[in-house]
Amino acid sequence: MSQAWKPERVSTTSDALALEWYAGDTIVAYVLSDMSAKVLQDWSDAALDVLKNWSFGKPYLALYDLAHAGVVITYLGLVQRKMFSLGITQAGEAQALANIAQRKDFGARVALCASMRHSGHVGGLLATIDARKTRSGQAVQYDVFYAREAALNWLNKAQTQMP
Repeated sequence: MSQAWKPERVSTTSDALALEWYAGDTIVAYVLSDMSAKVLQDWSDAALDVLKNWSFGKPYLALYDLAHAGVVITYLGLVQRKMFSLGITQAGEAQALANIAQRKDFGARVALCASMRHSGHVGGLLATIDARKTRSGQAVQYDVFYAREAALNWLNKAQTQMP
């Protein structure tokens, strides 16, 4: 079943980061149009705020949209090839894990969307490897997509498949 995904609301955190909300605020998309150390920190702060305020009992469903030109490769370097993290930065990840440790039956899905350009394929391949290393035995599932609609469909399916 194909769905035409349009954000229900958008909040702009900076020139390079926008948060888009879908499916009655059950899916958040972090849309990056540029990447730098400052943008990465802004993204981490935004993700931690979203996680802190996420509704208990609902799976955290997030799309990391890195499809703009050059974003995925710069991100790859800044996070030292650890592309999947709920808290984005290393310090943010520690905070995110402390936050979710207090929640029973926490479940999450994170989809990374890369472009079809060469850099997107390289980033997507490395993200797929990272997802495989990260996913074993965790309440968080990660996957990589080259089409935004496929990523949003995968996230949306989790609403009926996760606690």
